Amino acid sequence: MRILCCVVLLAVACGETAEVPESTLWVQANHQPIRSLTADDDFSDLAFLEPTLRGRRIVQLGENGHGVAEFSQLKVRLIKYLHSELGYDILAFESGLYECQWANELVGRLGAASVMRNCLFGIWHTAEVIPLFEYIAEARSSDRPLQLAGFDVINSGSGWHQRPEFLFHRLIEPFDPDYAARAFSLDSLFLHRAITIEDREYIESHQAELVADFEALAAFLTEHRDEIAGAARADPARVELAAQVALSAAASVRQGAADVRDHTAPESSEIRGRGMADNLEFIADRLYPGKKIIVWAHNGQVRHDGLAVEPYPAKTMGGWLAERRGEEVYTIGLYMYRGHAARDFDTVYEIARIPAGSLESILSRADAPWHFLDLSGAQLEPGTSWMFTPSIAMLDGSSTETLVARDQYDGIVFIDSVSPARYR
Repeated sequence: MRILCCVVLLAVACGETAEVPESTLWVQANHQPIRSLTADDDFSDLAFLEPTLRGRRIVQLGENGHGVAEFSQLKVRLIKYLHSELGYDILAFESGLYECQWANELVGRLGAASVMRNCLFGIWHTAEVIPLFEYIAEARSSDRPLQLAGFDVINSGSGWHQRPEFLFHRLIEPFDPDYAARAFSLDSLFLHRAITIEDREYIESHQAELVADFEALAAFLTEHRDEIAGAARADPARVELAAQVALSAAASVRQGAADVRDHTAPESSEIRGRGMADNLEFIADRLYPGKKIIVWAHNGQVRHDGLAVEPYPAKTMGGWLAERRGEEVYTIGLYMYRGHAARDFDTVYEIARIPAGSLESILSRADAPWHFLDLSGAQLEPGTSWMFTPSIAMLDGSSTETLVARDQYDGIVFIDSVSPARYR
């Protein structure tokens, strides 16, 4: 045993994955089987999450690829459990800050699919996600509604069309008609250039003035919050939201300009990641203070140390949250092993063969179709060396990256076999 421990520790020091028999035994002994991806009439198989998440205000649910039916199915079930049993009342998506807030106000007025399309990026416009929006509508009439939010600086869904008129023009006009007209023109022109005609070069060439104008708009809204709210007969929180949307727009300009300059460099991802963290903290501290929050995003956005991931290191949202919120956050990565997924909405591809010694290969040793592993309390020993050692992991099932699982996630959900999402 002493020799084995020395081998494991040497492997960790050398940065090599050590897939030893003890890893299999540890995974088999510590995994939590999940009975169903979709059943919501009995959550007893998810009860292990209650002690695991005790004291965690923000639970992040990742996914290592989009277009995977089973990822969305399980995330929907987890959200229902977290909301109904553990008191998480806010669901924040990796989608536009304004768009999802607008969609939240449409719940109960439009059908589930329409609310979904107003809020989310098209990558999640699927049959598997619609039941979540049906659940949000059902919960809206209860004493504990599930509120919908978004934290991305990039515009999503179809709700962005409403932004200049609804958020800036109507809000500011009763207080300052001239400034309202300027704010309306600023946002309308930006959205037209950025989305309608996708004029990326315009964003890059006008970066300085656009950022200055949006930041000035945010400062104006913040300085005159009470007067604007009074004149518009609006909740002051609506004015604070408008200010944050303006700051988010400034971050979107910087991100878009960086992407034009060099889309392969980490600058664009890092600007977006910091902006998303700022927006999520606004949701947590200003929009819904004290409320418990569920985050739906990609693994790459939620993990704790994107700078340590190869071959594309970048500090994304999860890195900022890990620094700022610490133990308040619990992050779950989702990984798949075999099957097929969808890319670009209608292209189906096969999950590549998983390399021996990879993260997914080790997780598969539990011999369960769906299971959860808590990494947060693990200590280095022969059976856990794999999570403390750089390992190959699949990105969207077709390419690889290298990471140390214990440094990136508090827990992992493993799904053995997947199928393509059904786009709607």
